[in-house]
Amino acid sequence: MLAYPDASKQVIVMSDGSDVGCGLVISQVKQWNPETPIHEQDHELLVRMGGSFTGSALNWSVIEKLLRWSTKIVEYRYSIDHIEGVHNVWTDLISRWGGKPLPMARIHTAKRVIRHKRKRSDAGKTIGDSSNKATPLRPLDQDVFVWPTMDESSTLQAQYVVPQHAALNCDDLWRVNDLIWIHSESAEFVQRLMIIAHYGRHGHRGVNVMENHIRSVFVIDGLSRIVRDFCKKFLLCLHVKGGVVIPRPFSETHYTLERNSTLHWDFRTLGYSFGTSRYVLVMKDEATHFVDLVACDSPKSEVAASATLDWYSRFGVPNGWVSDSGSHFKNKVVAELNRRLKGRQEFVLAYAPWKMDQWKE
Repeated sequence: MLAYPDASKQVIVMSDGSDVGCGLVISQVKQWNPETPIHEQDHELLVRMGGSFTGSALNWSVIEKLLRWSTKIVEYRYSIDHIEGVHNVWTDLISRWGGKPLPMARIHTAKRVIRHKRKRSDAGKTIGDSSNKATPLRPLDQDVFVWPTMDESSTLQAQYVVPQHAALNCDDLWRVNDLIWIHSESAEFVQRLMIIAHYGRHGHRGVNVMENHIRSVFVIDGLSRIVRDFCKKFLLCLHVKGGVVIPRPFSETHYTLERNSTLHWDFRTLGYSFGTSRYVLVMKDEATHFVDLVACDSPKSEVAASATLDWYSRFGVPNGWVSDSGSHFKNKVVAELNRRLKGRQEFVLAYAPWKMDQWKE
């Protein structure tokens, strides 16, 4: 939460730079204690900003970028104190936000594959046949793959009533159509099967692929439901919501070079003030960095819709509206307004400045 500037308080300027950008955090301290380190003082946030180097600035070294700082602040009274990197975390993060280089061009390549007839040896086997070699990408597809604790499977089968159509094999395992029968109430054993079938070098398997791999070895009643429940409870799996979760890059997701093309907006809490307005709606144009502030009493969809119409009357309709998934933006009122103005509403992660709307920078 931003604080109001107070001339009686000590102003602290913390900055940091990297080879891709710079960061700045300005705060104020009400009761300065000389014996307390800077990072342990009671800071009140005033300004937070940063940016990435572009154009000719990318060719400068970090030392050359820092040479002129003393001439710019020579008219002020100040003292310099070095903060270790482990304590100057937030400024260090701001200087590296958006450090991923922008994609300038995308090159598509194709590899030409020519099939040759394979020679056969005297034994009738194809030379170079890799059917018996291990497949690193699909370990469960190998014929030599052995599922763990087969003796445990036999012990678990003895604890339950065997189906009538099951047959006892020479390995003392009950099988149904040559597949090992496992009772669905063997929760711990089934859970281990789920883990083995879900993970691999190729990443997390989907529901259908995972189920097919288990059905190739085992027979479990209600397997589809068990697999579906397992994937739903795993938060990091990309198939939690039916495979529609798309991972985003750890960098900016918008690259706008035209004026009034992308509008970033969000509500900011200012706390108690002289009036009833405790919030401000920040609206920022991505290309020109023009910022419009709208004071309001509470963050509501009516405020967002009214501010959008006011922006439209002055600058026109932006093509993209970028915000978090708050209820004041993700609702029917703003969606209907976006449809009528023929815009494109996009939602990004909150509290993630490398993906978030750029007014936070």
